[in-house]
Amino acid sequence: MTKFISNLLLLLLNTRAIFSCSGRPSSFNVSGVSSSQATVSWNSIAGASTYDFSSSIDGYILHSGLTQNSYVVDSLIGGTRYTITARVEAICSGTASDSFSDVIIITTKPEKPTAEIHTVSESVINIVMISKGPVDTFTIVNSVLPGANNTSPKNSHLISGLRPGTTYTFQIYSTLNGVNSDKLLLEHQVPKDKNAGMNPWAKAAIYFAVIFVLLILSCCMTLFSVGSRSR
Repeated sequence: MTKFISNLLLLLLNTRAIFSCSGRPSSFNVSGVSSSQATVSWNSIAGASTYDFSSSIDGYILHSGLTQNSYVVDSLIGGTRYTITARVEAICSGTASDSFSDVIIITTKPEKPTAEIHTVSESVINIVMISKGPVDTFTIVNSVLPGANNTSPKNSHLISGLRPGTTYTFQIYSTLNGVNSDKLLLEHQVPKDKNAGMNPWAKAAIYFAVIFVLLILSCCMTLFSVGSRSR
């Protein structure tokens, strides 16, 4: 009887070993950080079918049945530094591993700015950046116009040297505490020169016609002046 009980206990222990996890999660990694969410991942455990995750960001609500070794923390505020305590367990055949807990830091990106283009003249524009939250600087990038590249705390920037009939693309982003927002792509098309498509001979004809009219007017004024004096 004693041998039977001993074998039964041994069988139970071996069965538990077969269905239990081979280890527990032991590290967290933060990736995919945007202005409103971030992905928290951990090392995968052999034999784990699901994972249970909880954190201080939402009052340790248990997010169970996760089939991937990661969880997306959302509803975050842009340009904010979060210090979070996270906890995870691996589930192997219904049996939970020892839990792993650690403190992680998430610094979200500033929200992507919006921008408006104000036309000053045919070759000059003013780009005005608008942010939904606090920022340290705005950056404008354009590979064609060296004078367009600018990083400044000011939310507007004059750009000159634009050529008629050309489309320019600007990349705009904001920076807060050394973290850049996602880039905004902004296009601006400069209207074509109204006389750009005119035949050169037609341009010359108009030029000489204007000169001719001016000469005629000058002669008429001279004759009128002489006639007035003779009276």
